[in-house]
Amino acid sequence: MLRFKNAPISALKFLFLFAICPFSTNAQVTHALGFQIGLSNVWYRSELPNKPSFSSHFLPAFSFEYAKYSDNLFWAGLSLGITPRNIPIYKYENYTKTGIQGPEFWGKVRAGLKIQRDFSTHLPFIALGAGYFSLYSEYSSGQGMVYSQSSTAVYPVRKPMPFIEIGNTVINTTFRENKRNVFISFLVRYYPVNTFKENVQFEYVPLAFTQVQYRMIEFVIAAGIQHQFQR
Repeated sequence: MLRFKNAPISALKFLFLFAICPFSTNAQVTHALGFQIGLSNVWYRSELPNKPSFSSHFLPAFSFEYAKYSDNLFWAGLSLGITPRNIPIYKYENYTKTGIQGPEFWGKVRAGLKIQRDFSTHLPFIALGAGYFSLYSEYSSGQGMVYSQSSTAVYPVRKPMPFIEIGNTVINTTFRENKRNVFISFLVRYYPVNTFKENVQFEYVPLAFTQVQYRMIEFVIAAGIQHQFQR
């Protein structure tokens, strides 16, 4: 029988060993600083039986990137970013959706492979990170009821929220030179813990309650620019 008790620790060890490969070589090393902006689509998968899942589409995602490349097969990097979140709570019969919103600040470490093509380079990677959600306000997607349970105690979003990510960056083959390059990235991020510390109980009409609990899966497509320099 497979056991996953030590899976996060094993993943951290693997990523650490994977990440130090570019730093442990005497070959030519290229550093890169970049900025990217993308579109985020999140699936809030319900963890409670007979409760609906929701999705949130086309929210912006911003990040600053650092990466280090050598002449071997591996590369590694760091990223810091921010993504607005609209976490849905309930959808009424008139299709008005209510929820909470605020920014999620996150950071991650990445490690991956360098796959050279004729006109482009693919940089598939795996990343581990964590996000911190800051409750900003409640929202309503249309005209209808807007609840008034404004309290972080009522909506105990988990802080921090660890995640694992896989993705790929596509960039021009000349990205190792001292110049600027544009790139495009695709990634899938999975949060293996529940969004809320405990199930949220929401009063959608007077004296009528429902419970909410999610796990988040995010899909992002992003474009950016980075500048390379060599030491």
